[in-house]
Amino acid sequence: MNQEIYALESQEDNDCLSIFLAGPTPRDHSSPSWRPGMIKTLRDAGFTGDIFVPEKRGDYLSYEYGTHTRWEVEYLNKATLILFWIPRDLESMPAFTSNIEFGEFLHSGKIILGYPEWAKKMRYLKERCIMHDIQYFHTMEELANCAVKESNFLFN
Repeated sequence: MNQEIYALESQEDNDCLSIFLAGPTPRDHSSPSWRPGMIKTLRDAGFTGDIFVPEKRGDYLSYEYGTHTRWEVEYLNKATLILFWIPRDLESMPAFTSNIEFGEFLHSGKIILGYPEWAKKMRYLKERCIMHDIQYFHTMEELANCAVKESNFLFN
């Protein structure tokens, strides 16, 4: 518990609270990953469970696609909560895979959506959140605080 599990790594304690950080991974090193900031924000908000990070430790752009995809699907299903942070930029982080994952878990009861107000093409996901009473936020801090509140509710 209280560890970060990166792509292709294994979780030691399968029965603990966990969050999967869903959302786009940068396509090149000129766009930094948003995930380190989200991990810090979750920890600062008081989240003490495991965080599943779908990037390889170190060089997040180095991976074998099929193996990585299978790991993501396994850990999306394993996670207690799935936080979608989608800073969508159609050039550097289009988040097309995130759209698929959002749809797959729309009815799971374990997703929370976040995206900066400047993010492009988010109207449909927002509307689906409204239709299904899924919470959505525009800052990492709001998203993290909601996740901590939800996780406390689920595990108490």
